[in-house]
Amino acid sequence: MKANKKNSVSENKVKNASEIISQFTENTKGVLNTSLGTKKASIYKDEIFDGCSDKEKKSLRKKFRNMLYSVAKSLQTEKEKENQKKLINAFNELYAEVYKVNDYSLQSVCSENLSNEKKEILQNALNICKQ
Repeated sequence: MKANKKNSVSENKVKNASEIISQFTENTKGVLNTSLGTKKASIYKDEIFDGCSDKEKKSLRKKFRNMLYSVAKSLQTEKEKENQKKLINAFNELYAEVYKVNDYSLQSVCSENLSNEKKEILQNALNICKQ
């Protein structure tokens, strides 16, 4: 009978995973150097997503990534100076409007888990547009 009583007491104290994460996040708000495992740091300006649901935000972030990558890839292959100028202007405008940090570093536009091929293309485009 004592064993059953112990089990019921410990069952009452067990929190589910989301409660544990929520409590940890609340307890460490503003004091952690990194947000690994809790909330992913965003490279995007927060205000551009005002009024959007989480699903919409995710969709918009994907579109921004695809737009930036498309311009970056086109910049590398475009030979005509006038078209290249248009692409640089489009890249710089998108970069300034969407991304928090505008120092033309690779970290300002992508995360660590991006493929090396895409990282190289983005880095080359950042170097071209920085000039």
